[in-house]
Amino acid sequence: MEKPVTEFQSADLGLRHLDSKPFEPPDDVIFLFAGTRCPVCESLHPHFFSVGAEQESQYRYVVFSGERLERVQDYSILHDLPLDRVLIAGDLYARIGVTQTPTMVFLQRSKDTLYLEKAIYIPGVSSLREHLSNVPIRAASSDLQ
Repeated sequence: MEKPVTEFQSADLGLRHLDSKPFEPPDDVIFLFAGTRCPVCESLHPHFFSVGAEQESQYRYVVFSGERLERVQDYSILHDLPLDRVLIAGDLYARIGVTQTPTMVFLQRSKDTLYLEKAIYIPGVSSLREHLSNVPIRAASSDLQ
């Protein structure tokens, strides 16, 4: 497998909302790559947006790849996922090097480029909580490290 890509322009992400609009990432962003047939993913959904909500949870998105749009939409409704925070991926998972779900991916913005900070397999709720609580709080639109 090729070495994972570590920097992106917004247009290179190839992500879409459920209504097919292209995804334009806000500053830093956290993706949870999930699958509709993944029981661990299902257990994480209630926690992904609530843990550390004071730490800019609005920049968190659940990403599904290789799934039919209708299935993702039905799944998202069934599991009370905020539909504006659910994305469909093209080949981004492969370019970043995500090989299993659930994997949390942290992208950090500096000027016009997003950089892959880290990608971590999340085996359960305690791991999710740990990694979300260690996310540095950054000012919106900031290039400070």
